Amino acid sequence: MQRETRLSVSRCAEALSKSLPEKPSKDSILRWRRRVGDHPRHTWAYFVAPTWGNKEEHAQCHPKALDVIKADYLRREAPTFSSCYRRLCDAAKVHQWSIPSEDTLMRWIQKTVPAEVIALARGGQDALKKLLPSQQRDHSIFGALEAVNADGFDFKLWAVMEDGEVTQPCMVHWQCVYSGKILSKRLGPTENTELYQTSFGDLVRQFGIPRHAYLDNTRAAANKTMTGGVPNRYRFKVVVDELKGVLPLMGVDVHWSTPGHGQAKPIERANRELRDTLEKHPLLAGAFSKRGAVSISKLRDVVDACIDEHNARAGRRSPACAGRSFDQTFSESFARRAELIQHPTETQLRLLLLSAKEVTASRVSGSFELYGNRYWSEFMTKLAGTKLQVRFDPNNLRDGAHVYASDGRYVGFAACIQRAGFNDTSAAKDVMRDRARLKKNSKDSLEIHRRLNAREVAALIPAQPARSTPIPKVRRGYFGKSRPEHLGNASPPLATTGSSAFDAAMENLAKSQTCFNPKKVML
Repeated sequence: MQRETRLSVSRCAEALSKSLPEKPSKDSILRWRRRVGDHPRHTWAYFVAPTWGNKEEHAQCHPKALDVIKADYLRREAPTFSSCYRRLCDAAKVHQWSIPSEDTLMRWIQKTVPAEVIALARGGQDALKKLLPSQQRDHSIFGALEAVNADGFDFKLWAVMEDGEVTQPCMVHWQCVYSGKILSKRLGPTENTELYQTSFGDLVRQFGIPRHAYLDNTRAAANKTMTGGVPNRYRFKVVVDELKGVLPLMGVDVHWSTPGHGQAKPIERANRELRDTLEKHPLLAGAFSKRGAVSISKLRDVVDACIDEHNARAGRRSPACAGRSFDQTFSESFARRAELIQHPTETQLRLLLLSAKEVTASRVSGSFELYGNRYWSEFMTKLAGTKLQVRFDPNNLRDGAHVYASDGRYVGFAACIQRAGFNDTSAAKDVMRDRARLKKNSKDSLEIHRRLNAREVAALIPAQPARSTPIPKVRRGYFGKSRPEHLGNASPPLATTGSSAFDAAMENLAKSQTCFNPKKVML
């Protein structure tokens, strides 16, 4: 039997030597035969495969040294592993720790510490988020202008404003979520309420009113003028009777998104593209320093040209565009939804193109003050002491202000009452003329409401019947043991004060020895 086995092994070795570059030995074939045993033939490869690389680590490391290298490496400052290892070597010499090589320690940390723990310790929450696959949101559920989002773009270059101030300006722009087209923009010295309001007004005036708006929950974007009355704003003092902002009054649903998060707000991705094409434009070369500051008019021209090119560039790879440009995608969907888009009225445009502020009308005249100016009209006497929302042009305060009630209802236009000089007779005449007109209008209104005079009212009131004077029923109290005979069984009523009978009775009472207590006089 053993001879036959040896012969079969020899034949197998000769056969393998013809197909393999190296001739296996008989001992190797016998060892393979023992490993496969009675296992099925299709599993033989798993049993005869070499087991290299599974050897146990023989390097020694002190437990305290391993704790030190982990604590030093897993820090928010993210030091290099080489610097951490050098500090560990210095500590190991003092404490006489046994440590392996740098590569061995690095392999140990990568095997024992999860990757998400390393990312959180060295990179924070942002690095941890990158380990998760990004969420893909389908923008095709919307149509053109159905949903918009806005953001502030802070320029890193310098510009000279109209008033001569040299500053780093800001741009607030609105984008269509469906197509990616930038619909409107406004530039200013800082990111403020007026930029959001006026840029949204440009969008509404040119295209229409959107249904949804995605904004950052920051103080600039979540301002009271635009989003007053929207729940979950959490940026200003919560007021129960807060006046509604422009977006709620127009029926736009406001949604809050995380600042700088491109998945929740697609305009963040457009900002990264504009950062390269806009800020690094050849016409703006050298504007990254104050000495090379450009005029704001020149910056606006470059912004207009770059955004037009951004919208018209073909080859966009979003599912909605499918190789088309943002302009083509928006125009095609906008034409299909033309009947569904609401367009603003003149009143709504007035809400957008003017700044807003809450004021309280005077309790006497109904006038209000705004940046040192007083505003009043005749209709405001009915609004005395009430809270109002006024809208005005911040650049022309003397042009007057539009007055709205607390529920957003338009009341009227209030003119600016300019302060006149002490000896300005023309201004005094204007005031007297206004007073005379108010007096005349009030008299006319009074005649309408007061149709009867006092005599006519008195004639309609019936005369009151004469009333008889009641006889006083106050009786004199007597608290003695026996009753005087002249009083009889019943005590007659006392006379009124000032009569002779009353005076005589009081004298007799004073002469008597009976104790008289006025508090116990019986009625």
